[in-house]
Amino acid sequence: MSLLRGTPISFENGLLRGAVDTNYFQSDFIAFLNDLPEAVVERRFPVLKEREDRLYLIAEIERGGTKESLFVKVDDFTRKIRFKKWIRNWFVRSRARKSWEAAHYFLEQGFPTPFPIAFLEKRRYGFLLQSYLLVRFIASAEPLQKRYLSLDPGKNPSDIQGSTKRGG
Repeated sequence: MSLLRGTPISFENGLLRGAVDTNYFQSDFIAFLNDLPEAVVERRFPVLKEREDRLYLIAEIERGGTKESLFVKVDDFTRKIRFKKWIRNWFVRSRARKSWEAAHYFLEQGFPTPFPIAFLEKRRYGFLLQSYLLVRFIASAEPLQKRYLSLDPGKNPSDIQGSTKRGG
């Protein structure tokens, strides 16, 4: 069952592909997405958190005359190459795509979740190099696992480790 929603997009002669919510499918936002990989490399956006292969950013866009903040999650498998991850990513969807699909599923089920705006995957010869997930920024949002643990402080985090994952 495919949960892909939105309008398919492609840049860089097909190396960068994904989908964008139809409400955001406008020329200025498409130009923003096309420029996103370069903007990330140049650090044009504030970094919330950085890990070995992941960045969390806040990007501000203007849409319909108003500013809107977006949460951007970037998975970058070119920063530190791990052969195992490259091989695995040949066969499975990117984290960005899985998060995009999960967000749509949660919204359909009535769970409050940041609205998915777009996802992009950059592949070369089928190998995932980078993926980008863009959702509406919610200042008070927190990871599902952290929220769940705050509701039941006696829980062991390993008890729910896989509970937020859907399919491979």
